[in-house]
Amino acid sequence: MRTDYRREVAAPVAPVARDVPTAAAPPGLALVLVLTGAAGLLASWVITLDEFRLPEDPGFTPGCSLNPAS
Repeated sequence: MRTDYRREVAAPVAPVARDVPTAAAPPGLALVLVLTGAAGLLASWVITLDEFRLPEDPGFTPGCSLNPAS
């Protein structure tokens, strides 16, 4: 019969260091991402409005045309 009731455990895990630097992005990157995202949203909105205007006026020339023939 076993008289030692201690649990067998694996090797102790090292404590998490609180002062280890993390791989965080620079603070200015958030601003750049927000500004370029807003510019992209505005550009896509302008292209969408141009696409709605094209069927109404066949002579309309959009500001940004992906068609190489126009």
